[in-house]
Amino acid sequence: MSAPEQQTAEEASQGHGPESDGEALTRAEKRLLIGLGIAGAVVVVIVLAIKMLGGDDDPTKAEQGTAENAPELSDGTIVEAPAVLSPTTDPVADDLARADLAGGPLDWALLGDGSWSVDDGVLRSSSEPADANPLAVVAVPDELSDDWAFSISVETPAQNAGFVWGVVDENNYWELRSNQQYAAVVINRVEDGETTQVKIIGPSGLAEGQRYTLAHQGETITIAEGGEPFLTVSDESLAKPRQVGVIASTDAPAGFTEPELAAIVDD
Repeated sequence: MSAPEQQTAEEASQGHGPESDGEALTRAEKRLLIGLGIAGAVVVVIVLAIKMLGGDDDPTKAEQGTAENAPELSDGTIVEAPAVLSPTTDPVADDLARADLAGGPLDWALLGDGSWSVDDGVLRSSSEPADANPLAVVAVPDELSDDWAFSISVETPAQNAGFVWGVVDENNYWELRSNQQYAAVVINRVEDGETTQVKIIGPSGLAEGQRYTLAHQGETITIAEGGEPFLTVSDESLAKPRQVGVIASTDAPAGFTEPELAAIVDD
């Protein structure tokens, strides 16, 4: 038997001869199926990693999404952010040049387990107790009326660090938390200690040295990075609360500098 004839016979005995061409997969088809299988597995791993990150208490746990297609809640509406922030006047800045958070020009309060301290002009979150999420908030004075802006710069970005607004107490507030590991930020509403996701935006995250502003007008909060608005949340629960500030996880302490409050000028 010649070499070509022998090869054909062997292929036929293994189900790969010409008579089985209609049923067998070619090498190209096999490679395609294997590639699709690997791609599917990677997607599953990514989704599971995001869902499992930090366990059930992780405020950044959320379904995958983007700024364009992320889910919204009926009791919290994401509306189109303005092109620019409204101008402000009469800023009250806190240089944090003291030994304790108490005192200074802003009325700071600590909420929740854990703590915040002042260290050489930097507001730093504590690393104890484990799995805590302390808030450091300022009370907006009445003389700023209902339209005001809170600005602060990031000195040390950290996993799960971010900003809080509409703060009633340690169990009721809105938050933006940064998932530095997966380059995303998550907007949540916390009611009676229960966290509900409103939106997830990515790729994004807190940037070292960047300045962020939370501008409150009526029932809306607009958040800007470097003066450029990227998110506006509108909800009736945001009309009255006058506490705003920062939040972090004791598992990854964060640092902030140059907090400031200012009145928004009427258009």
